[in-house]
Amino acid sequence: MKRLINKFILHLRQKGAMKTSATGPLQYSPENGTQGASVSRQQPPGTNITAAKWDKSDTAYSTEGFKEYWELLEDVQRYQATMMAKGKDIFEYIASFLPKDKVLSNLNGLIIGCMHGEETPAVSLARTGAFRELTIIDIADGLLRNQERITEKMRMNHILKYKCMDLNTDSITERDTYDFIFSVGTIHHIERLEGLFEEINNALRNDGIFAMREYIGPCYLQATDKQLRIADTILQCLPDYLKMQKNGIIKHKAWKPSKEEIIADDPSEALRSEDIMSVVQNSLEALTINMTGGTLLNSLLHGIAGNFEKGESERAVLKTIIAFERTLVEEGVLPSDYVFLVAKKKLCR
Repeated sequence: MKRLINKFILHLRQKGAMKTSATGPLQYSPENGTQGASVSRQQPPGTNITAAKWDKSDTAYSTEGFKEYWELLEDVQRYQATMMAKGKDIFEYIASFLPKDKVLSNLNGLIIGCMHGEETPAVSLARTGAFRELTIIDIADGLLRNQERITEKMRMNHILKYKCMDLNTDSITERDTYDFIFSVGTIHHIERLEGLFEEINNALRNDGIFAMREYIGPCYLQATDKQLRIADTILQCLPDYLKMQKNGIIKHKAWKPSKEEIIADDPSEALRSEDIMSVVQNSLEALTINMTGGTLLNSLLHGIAGNFEKGESERAVLKTIIAFERTLVEEGVLPSDYVFLVAKKKLCR
């Protein structure tokens, strides 16, 4: 591991990252959001803190347009897409797991977890023309309202339907209904994993598939000592202007909030993330499991991510860090904190 880190430090120096000058906080345009519209919804109990946070998901990961979260970076998104689908188009890759004789039209889909904006998985799926209906479920009523407003503007409300549910208390009751169920970044908020994955299995048609991209790292985002040591070593190599947070404070240590801080912010955050893989494989039949990394980038870039999109030299540093993380995960030095899984209905119980 030390040899890998030494090579990485040398590569950073060659990329010109070892500058000593500093600049002020970077400014970026905030993501657009909308308001209004009604949503078909149940009233789940005990959801105030979590729902309130994700109602504002469009601003949860940035401050005044400055990107603070690693997955907002374009190069990171390309990296994750490559790892998820092995370099192929993500939806073509998922479709390749469907039975060869399945007609890709008039499909019924369920999306677990709502995302903000005009370019979401739900919108992308609707644009394929393969679905007659896609139902999006989420705990955050305000977020669902915003997305329905976007749907109306895009004239997709005949396909995209929104439903407020708390999957820690509410069940997916449909059986043999969906051709495709998709989840991104939501299941690690669920405590009743056994019940949820059984419901997903029951809700799939016999020829349907389930796909998820999820955080499966340490519960409550408690990064391991090894993760933190490597991330701290990288931080020491970076110039101050790349470590400058929005508040003007230079970041010297990798991000690791206490368990108490995580629970105060969102009690559902990664409360059983380490159990996800064992439970899902007990309930469904996995077709592919692709580890996508994120083990270093999450704690390393937290609060300073936007600095790595200032220019080409900064992007080069980010790409180097990405390559380093990928190498550590693929060589087994670090586990992957994120996974992309495709599974089918388990018929024999």
